[in-house]
This record gives sequence, structure tokens and C-alpha cells, in this order.
Amino acid sequence: MRVKQATAVAFVILSVGLILLGIFNLNNLLFVSNITGLSNLPVYASLVVEPVLYGVLALFDGLCILSAARRLSAVLYFAGNVTWILGIIELSNNLSIPTLEIARYQPVMLYFLAAFLFFITALVITIASGGRKSPSKEETCRLGSSSEEDDLKVHL
Repeated sequence: MRVKQATAVAFVILSVGLILLGIFNLNNLLFVSNITGLSNLPVYASLVVEPVLYGVLALFDGLCILSAARRLSAVLYFAGNVTWILGIIELSNNLSIPTLEIARYQPVMLYFLAAFLFFITALVITIASGGRKSPSKEETCRLGSSSEEDDLKVHL
């Protein structure tokens, strides 16, 4: 297994672990401990929402590492990562003060929407350029050097 594939698998495993941790914490807080109410919103933010959102980001990163073939798609994935992390920070700040004002959560939604647009654009670029990769140095050397047999086959 190559380093690129091993790194991608590690990111996917990390993402599954973080998402499962968030689900486990949700189960413990909501059903086992019966902690509900607006005053407990910061607890849910730190134990449920953040691990799940970081898990989703790690999943995107693992898929990006596995499939990225162009520099532009890598730049867009990086921009998506930064935007996603800014959204998580903004959401954590909003949830640290227990309030449900809609206007405070609109920038968070815009951050996540922008991150999704970056991820989707990078995915489209990766898919569109998948079949048109430039030949590697080895292939170029093989194509450039021809033997006498190859010359005879071309002329026939």
C-alpha cells in the first residue's frame, strides 16, 4: 500500500471514530443522563457537534487525498477545509452562549455552504480531469525511444 493510500485510509478511520464518538456522546447525554434544555447546549456543542463535524471534515480529507490529481483541486480542498474549520469555530462560539437566535447562526450556515461548494467544485475538477492526466517521465521516455521493430510496424 502506498503512502497516499495509507494516509487516506487513516483519515477515513479517524473520521469514522470521531463520528461514532459524537453519536456515543449524544446517546449518553440525551438518553442515559437525560440532559436536555437550553442551558446544556455548550455541553452538546463540545461533546457531540464538534466531533461529528471534525469527523466529516476528516472524511472529506481522506477522500481528497485518495482522489486528488490536480493542483487546483487540492487548492480548492484546502480552501474548503479552512472554511469548514471557520464554520466549526463560529458554531462553537455561538453554542457556548446558550441562545437560539437565528441571526447568529446564519454566518455558520454560509461557512458550511461555502465549504461544500469548494468541495464539490474540487470534486468536479478531479472527475473531469481524471482521464486526461499527463504522462509520467517513465512513459515519456518509453514513448520517445523507439526500436527498429517499432519503426517497421509503423510503416507496415
